[in-house]
Amino acid sequence: MVQIFGAVSLLLILLSIVLADEVSYKNYKIYNVHTKTHADLELLHRLRNDLDLDFWSPAALNRNSSVMVNPWNDGLFRELLTKNDVEHRLTHSDVESLMNQKSAENRINSRRRRNTKQDDTIAKFDHFWTLDEIYQYLDDLKQKYPHLVRVKDYGVTHEGRPIKVITISTTGVVDEFHPAVLIDGGIHAREWAGHMSVVYLIHQLVERSAENMELLNSTNWVIMPVANPDGYVYTHESNRLWRKNRAPANTVCIGTDLNRNFPFQWAFYGGVSICLVFNFSNIALLCPSR
Repeated sequence: MVQIFGAVSLLLILLSIVLADEVSYKNYKIYNVHTKTHADLELLHRLRNDLDLDFWSPAALNRNSSVMVNPWNDGLFRELLTKNDVEHRLTHSDVESLMNQKSAENRINSRRRRNTKQDDTIAKFDHFWTLDEIYQYLDDLKQKYPHLVRVKDYGVTHEGRPIKVITISTTGVVDEFHPAVLIDGGIHAREWAGHMSVVYLIHQLVERSAENMELLNSTNWVIMPVANPDGYVYTHESNRLWRKNRAPANTVCIGTDLNRNFPFQWAFYGGVSICLVFNFSNIALLCPSR
């Protein structure tokens, strides 16, 4: 019965995505769930797939996790947790209103940045940047610091966007004489703090290079701030909670969770259906990682 409810809810979600330009999360709820026993944990992992739950923080033994539940499965979710004596409490009753509030704040801060001097660090990092802003920043650094920075496009996404990589080296090039640190950000499109953490690191290494010469003299840096450009743009324009890429997974569903698609422990953690929020492709690394 639970699986039937899950299949119906998945079909409704897919139809809403196909029929609407912008996905709505009205009446989606977030619960704080405490798993005290292995049985609690197993139940929650089973319901992840059966009810298409979206975990905002991972479930673990003797820990709290944040779980988003769609309106169609909310009643059954609460019923099953209560029946199995799993502690839970409602923390947000409408995800849509929560996201609208945060989006409005981000737009205000973004406009403020455009009206502030570009070297104002506080103005730069008081909001989440769009892909265009991030890529423009990389290009600006390349022009301003030609002896330290190189920017190249390494591949093109399914939707035709470049995948930009910045290299930072005091010698001007990444060579075999120094260790290299490879960093990527934003493999999950919706985790905007990840993108901005990497951009802030770039800012520190380049614009604050005099203060960080110990890191630069001994190491070359190779950084991809947006590993999933199509997904990132989609979170800004259509679906704030999208985490996958935008390449077709099959004839019905779009996207693969790129962080669930590596050959190491493939399919160990994630959804059994490629249409779920947490998913992997049918074969490790089969899906194009763009």
